[in-house]
This record gives sequence, C-alpha cells and structure tokens, in this order.
Amino acid sequence: MQAPPDLAEWSLHCFCLGARETPHRLVRTGQNGTFLHGLRAGPAEAEAGADPAALERMALIRRDRGRWAATFPMLGPATILPLRGAMQDLALRLRAATADRHAVLEAALDDAGFGAWRPAIEAGHVWDGLLWDRLRGPLSIPDTRPEPAVPGWRGVFWAVWPGVPGAIGTNEVAGDGVRLVLVWTPATATALDRIRRAPWAPAMLGAIAQGGALPPGAVAAGLADAAGRPRFPVLGDPALAAVDAAAAALADALAAGILSARDALDALPGLPPGHSAVILLHELIWAATAGAAFPDPDHAVFGMRWRRPVIGPPEHAIAGQYRQPGGGIAPGREIASTGGFGPKTAGATLTGRVQPFT
Repeated sequence: MQAPPDLAEWSLHCFCLGARETPHRLVRTGQNGTFLHGLRAGPAEAEAGADPAALERMALIRRDRGRWAATFPMLGPATILPLRGAMQDLALRLRAATADRHAVLEAALDDAGFGAWRPAIEAGHVWDGLLWDRLRGPLSIPDTRPEPAVPGWRGVFWAVWPGVPGAIGTNEVAGDGVRLVLVWTPATATALDRIRRAPWAPAMLGAIAQGGALPPGAVAAGLADAAGRPRFPVLGDPALAAVDAAAAALADALAAGILSARDALDALPGLPPGHSAVILLHELIWAATAGAAFPDPDHAVFGMRWRRPVIGPPEHAIAGQYRQPGGGIAPGREIASTGGFGPKTAGATLTGRVQPFT
C-alpha cells in the first residue's frame, strides 16, 4: 500500500483543545503538503510553492543545521496499520471486560426514555470526555493552552495514511454553564455543524441553563417539541442521575483497562513524552466506536450542565476553536473548558526531533 506523496491527501489530526486555529488548512495550501511529505526522509530545503515561514510559525517545521525538519509524526501504512490492529484488539477486550457496565448504561438510558442516544452518549461523553478526565494524570496529558510562541494552537498534530473510514468526532457549543455536545460522523457532520453555527444556539444554551423554553429555531430543527422542551437528554439533570452514575462507572472501568495496557500506547518511538499515547488513544476510540449507529443527527446531540476541565490548570479555561478530524477536517467547536480527545505530558510542545515513519 503506497501513501500519497502529498500530505494534503492524508488524514490530518490535531489534539489541541483551546486552539483558535489548526494546521490543517496550511498543510493543504500550495505545495506545503508535498514539501512536508518530503521531510519524512529527513531535513531538506524548501521547495517551490511551499511556505516554510508559515509552517514554522505554526510549529510544523524547524531549522536543523540550516535545513528544514518536520516536528510532527507522519505515519504511513507500514507503521499505523499494525498499531491500528493492536488498538482494535484492545477495543474488543475492553468491550468484553466492560459489557456489564455498558448494559447498565443502556438500561438507564432506556428507563429515562433516551435509549436512542446510547451511541452518542458512549462516544461523546464516556469515551471522548469522562475517560480523559481519568487518564489525564496517569498518562500526563499535554497542556494544550496556546502560548505566545504559537498563539493559534498548542498540542499534538499528526498525519496518518490511510485514515479511519467513518471515524467519529465530537464538537461542542458552550455557554451559561451548559454545553451542547454533537457527535458527528462524515455522514452527519454538515447537518450537525449547521446546529453548532445556528444564530439561535446561544439562546438555546441560555434556555437550558434557566430551565426555560428553547427558541423557535431549536423547535424547527427538531431539537425541541412544540412547547420548547428539549427532545435530547441533558446530563446533569436530577432526572438523569442514574445515567450519570452509569456513565461514570463505565468510564472508570475503561480507564482501568487502558492503564493496564499502557505499554501498548508507547509504541511510537522518538516522540515527545505522551504524544504516542495521544495518537494511539485516538485510534482506540475510533476502533471502540466503529459502527456506532447514529440514526439521524437529532440522536447525536445531547446537553450537559457541567464542564470538564481544560487540559492544563483549571483556573485557565480558554475560549476558542477546536478541530478534531476523524479522517478529515471536522467542523470546529466552540469550547470554554473541555476534556476532549487526547493524552500525555504537561507542557509538551511540538518541538524536538521526530523519527521518520513509513
């Protein structure tokens, strides 16, 4: 299997909670993709049509003895496919070991009348949320708060080929102590992004926070009934205490299983501490949520009345944009504080020599 010689054709991913911009667009501009792909073989001079100054500002390359070197991993099929297989095996073992916890969560959602939201709650709340709260310390999750040297973003960026077909992603709109979580797939991303960008979205968050009727736009979008009552679950409501407890118990069990296999998460050599775990935990999450049935965008949306901490000291919550592609660029998400996809090392930045991968 031969990877394309242009990184613009690869699947690009960024663990960068709090980012105001991400490297995706720049990688896909001009000849930047072919220039970066060429750096897999080692430091080189810039090629015509590439913009090394912009790539350096985005912390994607650095000078190495007068030439340019990449600062992020580019994982071709010889590297990623065996590791992807290992994460798929781990996902199956975790699913078997936590089957009872999954059943409790499913029953709690059914009892509350929200059984159709089980795939979204498991993917967007348990895996891409509560789980990171439990792994952040043990796996030294990177601090992703932007810093002056790279004001747009900070965290972990990587390219992989082939991508994961149908991989899920999680976007959010936050405000008034409430977050609307949208769990998307490539098939539903556009429809869900319309909700995220809707002019009535802030008013909807305020209505949820105050216990009032959702605005007419939410009714027209099918997110509320004619009286303005939310059709979707709002985690943190007293009526959903059993769902919250079941989700927390499932996240506890999954975290314990992952930590027992933590050596498998360090399988990518030559990266800054924790970056291998960021990448492979994404692969694990995509494997664990593969085939999740989201019948329509309405059942991929839920609310939350509390906020998970940002990656970094909790007193430094950051508002901004987050892009988390699952095989491509996802719609951005507005965040104030979040736990989102990704792990390891406090204060890590994308500097340091990385080994080329094939």
